[in-house]
Amino acid sequence: MELIRTAARNRAIALLECGVAAASLGTWSFSIVLTIYAYREGGANAVGLALMARMLPAALAAPFTGLLADRWPRRTVIVISTAARALALLAIAACVQSGAPFVAVIALGGIFTIFETLHRPSMAALLPHHARTPAELAAGNVLWTTADYAGFLAGSLLAGTLVGLAGLPAALLVCVAAFVVASATTFALPADMRPPALPDHAVRGVASQLLEGVRTIAAHGELQLVTGLSTVAILTEGMLDVLLVVAAIELLDMGDSGVGWLNAAWGVGGLASGALAVVLIGRGRLVSSLVFAAVVAGGCIALVGLFAQPAATLALLVAFGLSYGLLEGALPMLTQRLVADDVLARVFAVREALSVLAFALAAVLAAGLVSLLGGRGALFAAAAVLPVAGVVLRRRLGRLHAGLKAPEEPFLLLRALPMFAPLPVATIENLALRVEIEHHDSGTTVIAQGDVGDRFYVIAEGEVEVHEDGVLRRVERRGECFGEIALLRDVARTATVTATTPLRLLSLRRDDFLAAIGAHLRSAHEAQTIAAERLPVTAPPPHQTVGS
Repeated sequence: MELIRTAARNRAIALLECGVAAASLGTWSFSIVLTIYAYREGGANAVGLALMARMLPAALAAPFTGLLADRWPRRTVIVISTAARALALLAIAACVQSGAPFVAVIALGGIFTIFETLHRPSMAALLPHHARTPAELAAGNVLWTTADYAGFLAGSLLAGTLVGLAGLPAALLVCVAAFVVASATTFALPADMRPPALPDHAVRGVASQLLEGVRTIAAHGELQLVTGLSTVAILTEGMLDVLLVVAAIELLDMGDSGVGWLNAAWGVGGLASGALAVVLIGRGRLVSSLVFAAVVAGGCIALVGLFAQPAATLALLVAFGLSYGLLEGALPMLTQRLVADDVLARVFAVREALSVLAFALAAVLAAGLVSLLGGRGALFAAAAVLPVAGVVLRRRLGRLHAGLKAPEEPFLLLRALPMFAPLPVATIENLALRVEIEHHDSGTTVIAQGDVGDRFYVIAEGEVEVHEDGVLRRVERRGECFGEIALLRDVARTATVTATTPLRLLSLRRDDFLAAIGAHLRSAHEAQTIAAERLPVTAPPPHQTVGS
């Protein structure tokens, strides 16, 4: 349980997870209530229509909401998202209570889902900002899945029970209260200010900025795999949302409340998946378990169709939740590690748009499968999606790494530097693994003006003086760096750096430093800005080595 304690010690992550749990309670309660409402209005076809009408506008809105989360403080975006969904649910409750047309309720459901697309990309991008180490990031994602399933479980139980006892409007008002709590909890987070746009980015059109997430995924093969598997998982989830209604009412004869019980069993498994993920992360086997989880999840759905007995179905849905929750926890973490901060929300927005489209397609596909194959046949067809994707992607997914092996101190010191802070977590982890530790006595000359530069240094312990042409320019201590100018500008060392105390340094080779900085425009800009501030007035112009 060390990962859980690691996350709990970080107040910002704890607040984020509380907000996730409350929003999840509201979201899943509403999904179940709306599904029941639509089924009463027109059966499985109405359920599919309701889901598609909710999802398609959200798919169109997702790229814009992702851009907002990369440009505005992400805490603010989440607060707007939760507050707006509370208002939308109030309007839906009023429509249901007054007997308004079905189309009005579905239209408001679409507005609800548009604002929902603000939440997940913002949360996914905000979590690495507040996570100080890879271990905290991993723990935060595990807790995110656990909190989501806690809300899912509570929402399933509440929705089914409240609809049966008090009716649809009362159940919707509980959803409203959940989003009010989520909004207040998120507002208590520390502010997160977004960095200003880079000079060349500031003149880009909105269309170009919107496409940055797509370009990032298209340029990164591993990111394409993660995004593809995530979309397939959502397709399965969307089909199962419809098929569980059919199974509860037609196959298992459990009635409306049975829909809640089946979803609750799924939620129980999802809660348990957090504990499983903690074990796998600790052993460094998270990614290798993704394919296994996909196969198990599909097998559980197939067995539900095979047995079609209430007790067996509840047990199988617990097992499905266990494996599917593992997928849900691992896939966002892999994306967070692979993508730079300034485009992270837009990458998640692309995933959100694909997920929404997959969910909409799943609703129509599930309804069509029920009409064509019946309830059992539809479950067998849905069961094949995840295992096939897992088998197809197995070889290439095996190359991805879950991380957590990087030493903590080098990671923290590197990430704290402005030139490295914008880099993806995986890049900083790789650098932390590549650093070499150097020890120098007081009085040692670490680098001499005029020498050839081949290394970049970060001070882990001690103090140095920096002299240019014999003149003291600055004193540097723990957490500060030197040696970047010769590497970035491809010139001789411009200063002499001397240890004034016993010194412990992190040292990066030239090629490793330049490869990391040059791979990301904002990092290159920050590095060149620092170099320009430190260069003597008479220094030669840059050789356009990195990002300039």
